[in-house]
Amino acid sequence: MLCDACTNIFSAVKTHPPGEWIGIEPKLFAYPRNPNVWLGSHHIEPHSFLNAAQGRCYICSTIYRDCSTKLRTQANSLRTFYELTLATSGGPHEAVKARYDLDFTIEILDGQEPIAKQQVIDCNGTFKILPKQEVSAPGEWLTLTPNTFTGQCEDQVRHWLENCAQNHIDCNQDWRVAGKSPARLLNVCPDLENSFRLEAFPGSVRPPKYVTLSHCWGTEMTATLTTLNQAELINRYHSTTSLPQRFQDAMEIAKWMRVQYIWIDALCIIQDSAEDWLSESAKMGDIYTSSYCNIAATSAGPQKGCFTNRLVSMVEPYAIPNPQLHEESATYVVGYDDFWSNSLLDTPLHARGWVLQERLLSPRTIHFGQEQIFWECRCQMACEAYPTGIPEQFKNRRTRAWRQADQMLDPHRERTSQWSLMGFLSRFSLTKPKHNPAQLSQIYGIWSNIVEAYMECKLSYDDDKLVAISGIAQKVAGVTGERYLAGLWENSLLGPGLLWYVLGRRQADGTSSIGFAPEGHRGYRAPSWSWASLEARVIWNWPVSCEEVLIDIIKTDIREPEGSKLGRVSSARMHVRGSLFEAKLSIVTQSRDESFVEDGRYALCLERTERHQANGDQLAEQTMEPIVYLDMPLMSDRSSRRTSIEVFLLPVCLGWQGRSANLTTRLAGLLLTRPAFGSSRAVFTRIGVFGMDHNQTRNLYGPSSDEAGFIKKRTKGSDNKAIVLV
Repeated sequence: MLCDACTNIFSAVKTHPPGEWIGIEPKLFAYPRNPNVWLGSHHIEPHSFLNAAQGRCYICSTIYRDCSTKLRTQANSLRTFYELTLATSGGPHEAVKARYDLDFTIEILDGQEPIAKQQVIDCNGTFKILPKQEVSAPGEWLTLTPNTFTGQCEDQVRHWLENCAQNHIDCNQDWRVAGKSPARLLNVCPDLENSFRLEAFPGSVRPPKYVTLSHCWGTEMTATLTTLNQAELINRYHSTTSLPQRFQDAMEIAKWMRVQYIWIDALCIIQDSAEDWLSESAKMGDIYTSSYCNIAATSAGPQKGCFTNRLVSMVEPYAIPNPQLHEESATYVVGYDDFWSNSLLDTPLHARGWVLQERLLSPRTIHFGQEQIFWECRCQMACEAYPTGIPEQFKNRRTRAWRQADQMLDPHRERTSQWSLMGFLSRFSLTKPKHNPAQLSQIYGIWSNIVEAYMECKLSYDDDKLVAISGIAQKVAGVTGERYLAGLWENSLLGPGLLWYVLGRRQADGTSSIGFAPEGHRGYRAPSWSWASLEARVIWNWPVSCEEVLIDIIKTDIREPEGSKLGRVSSARMHVRGSLFEAKLSIVTQSRDESFVEDGRYALCLERTERHQANGDQLAEQTMEPIVYLDMPLMSDRSSRRTSIEVFLLPVCLGWQGRSANLTTRLAGLLLTRPAFGSSRAVFTRIGVFGMDHNQTRNLYGPSSDEAGFIKKRTKGSDNKAIVLV
């Protein structure tokens, strides 16, 4: 199950010395030569790589799954190259203990928009080639069944559950915040085959043990609970054959687990009742936290079930002979250290916004994937290939970060450590902390990472943006005692926390980012200073240190609809005091036909007011090109095709370290504009962020702005303005 190109990589170890290039060299990049590394071309001819992946080559299929959907469909011409590193070496008698790292790079020579025509992409993980005994792998084809609907799979699921329930203390803790329970559950009645009935539970009654289902809704969900069929579903048992296949499979899996009740959102929340939906969605966090186990229909699209047929030879690990020796016995295995994320993240389910908090809050989740069943709980990650746990050798940073939120959500951790975030915040300084802020930074660092992952997902209904993450927000609020601000948190870190930014003015799928209606208009869902106001790929390296905060946040006013709990907001305003500079923002790059191209380069031309001239400020006349991250493309309105706009600069902090690659920006702040609605000239909306180097900062503040104290003094002086961000 390896294609010729992959087989030739291992042959190269025996036939070529390391450090020499083998085959056709890439056009867009170069691997550094190394005496312990074999380098070469992998798939060069058109369609060669795609054919190998579709032909079920183990390595090529894994790489293909690593590619985004847009890359698969829009890369017209791509080539792959490998780098095989001898991780350990020794004498002739130690050759059998050698270990290898195999990395791949994809070179795109021709792509359709929004894929760049030429670019280089490194795979997320590394193929580890190890002696089988090091990872407790059999070195043979795994004894798995050709589908996941068998007694063997049932036994494995039950073994994981029983072991977790009996031995994992953390997994059996009550992590609920408000102590809320679902109003309804589905009774799958073990005594009646293929039957179910809806049961209601009063708020004062804690329901029996139940499992939950994470699934993709799709656009044609017909099996729903409504005000019209509620009485009928409660009064008698119904055949499961009338339900979508994934619901039928989930009910069968619940019986595997010897659990009589299951919660499925479509059938346990009244879908045509806004009041019931708001009430149940507000306690969604506790519904999943209180479940016995979450069943994730990971491989199931809207029309599919949880169970799948599979090719056993495609399941980790893949057995091969020792690459250095001329022998036939499979004494080595190839495993991808990103296979966990590779197998689960690139599925329809994990592109769904709701599933993130469902997975993070559930004490246990069983993923029914395409190739195998995966198990995760607060103490263990396992799968059918590695039923006692994923070997450390086959874990990378994405795998290790998978259950990172447990550190933040565990109430037991708060009780035993006896630390108080409120105490930290009252004394926390961004410049010289008097106390160790590690725990504070960890909690909000995890929150910002969750937000970044969440913003790469999609929702069927746009106004669910804050609701679908409210369960996690409730947990954070419970641990920290902080006030939630439509996606942000009210504390001394709030100022720099406003500096999240949109990467390339695009969403995760490559399409242009989208903003939603302003306050007071239909379709409003969040203020412009919140990431929740957009559909976009967001980068939020927060909290990070900075040299000096230049704004004062006077107060925030957040209003929620009745029944909402850290979910939907009806209005949100932030009152801020700071310096404000008028400028004109323009697109810089032009093509050969002199039409403008929005490639991320923008020019700022500062407005010199009469007051500045009277004060003798030496503001530079020339246009400057600072770092600019717009929330949405300036040319998104194709009817106007505008290339410039009047903006206002609100400096937020000095010495900002929130950009990728840990780059320090001398001055960072918000780009604002006046909204088209309303008459107050003190009201502004955010359209992006900017960053300036030392010279650009001098252009803004004057030649004396090398001193942080001078800038701080200016923000407290005549430049100081009180504005409202909406």
